[in-house]
Amino acid sequence: MSLKEKLNIITIDGPACSGKGTLARMLANKLNYFHFDSGLLYRAVGYIFFQTIHQPHSKETLEKELEFTTLNYNEKKLSLTWRDKLLNDDLLRSEHVSRWASLVAQEEFVRAALLPIQRDIAHCVKDIVADGRDMGTIVFPQAAYKFYLTASLEIRAQRRFLSEQENDLTATFEKTLHQLQERDLRDTQRLFAPLRKPENAIEIDTSLFTIQQSLDLVLKQIEKA
Repeated sequence: MSLKEKLNIITIDGPACSGKGTLARMLANKLNYFHFDSGLLYRAVGYIFFQTIHQPHSKETLEKELEFTTLNYNEKKLSLTWRDKLLNDDLLRSEHVSRWASLVAQEEFVRAALLPIQRDIAHCVKDIVADGRDMGTIVFPQAAYKFYLTASLEIRAQRRFLSEQENDLTATFEKTLHQLQERDLRDTQRLFAPLRKPENAIEIDTSLFTIQQSLDLVLKQIEKA
């Protein structure tokens, strides 16, 4: 089946802390779909560069290390192994890996290398809920359902700050707000696959919604279609 014939794909894009990851996971569970968190791939690349002590623009390093990377599809979600080491969520979601992931995501050669890998996933699993920043624009532009989540900068910063407080007593709202502003700037102004609302996507502002209310809105839109 070609990607053009693949209609059972739902994409959820949006900026950091808009709620897309949590919503995608809940939606996938609700529909019994495979949850594809594209950010894990970029985090994995960031982790690889961090561990090999190379600069994020090292194309040769990426090509070499991807040969030692394995993707698995277990329990309706993606898991990655690099050099026989499982790259679990705790490892990939650390702060330093997040910073490196944000840096490598700006590189054209990184996005070019990961694009066919992401599309291959659509050939390996039946139904997908994919979340990220270019799922509906670049990776799966033919998706049957596209959603774009957003929220005010202050609301998103507050969400991240509350999460950071659990592990970092030095975290401040002002620092978190500044970091999120910088991340938004990198995501929206990078030359390759910048963050933007996909064509025909349904936009949902989650500023005043709980995650359950956002999920209900998405389900209603799917049922309506």
